[in-house]
Amino acid sequence: MPELPTLPSGEAAAETVLRAAVEESRHRAKTDPNQGLPELAAACAALGDRLREMGDTVQAEKFYCEALDIYKELSARKPAVWEPYTARISGKLGLLLSGTERVKAAEWFHRVAVDTWRKLAEREVRYAPDLAAACQDLAVFLSDTGRAEETERYFRVALDTRRKLAEGNPERYEPEVADTCFALAQYLFQERQEPAKGFFEEAYEIYRRYPRFAEDAERAKRVLDRFFTRTH
Repeated sequence: MPELPTLPSGEAAAETVLRAAVEESRHRAKTDPNQGLPELAAACAALGDRLREMGDTVQAEKFYCEALDIYKELSARKPAVWEPYTARISGKLGLLLSGTERVKAAEWFHRVAVDTWRKLAEREVRYAPDLAAACQDLAVFLSDTGRAEETERYFRVALDTRRKLAEGNPERYEPEVADTCFALAQYLFQERQEPAKGFFEEAYEIYRRYPRFAEDAERAKRVLDRFFTRTH
């Protein structure tokens, strides 16, 4: 009996399966674009995710860009259906490139994501969480560029958006309010400690209400105990 081939395991196995899915979808896209193109975009995005997790930035960017090009083509025909996908992949490219020397490209993708989510959120409130996340990602990116006013503005857009969402669904969105408060407080800490203190306190008070965020509450408490006299 011939020996069975050795199958890859772990990350290599996942990458192999995803690459096979990309090639299968690529073939289908040639014969049936209506079905094949969306499948190819999704497969490229999934492979990009896996490659990013594996630390292969170059290959991840390649497949993200292929997915983005397809989603742009699809968006030209049905923007309401496919624009959220272009925004999501743009945001992933912004995050992917943020840790590289491709600073201008990273910023461009972050801004495309923010602008697209903003347009979508103006039409449908269900995209507001995506807008908040994209604004915070852009703020974090800008925090290393010396553009303080713009950085704080995007943090506050993210925070205001999440506060509004939390009014209707506190269980779901209050922890995200706390996350943004903590990130903004960290950014403000070096130059403006009084407002930073207020945001650290707000983050702490929210986290401590939810047992599943006990570690985050403890982290905020440590900051307050070390650097501030808490008012609560």
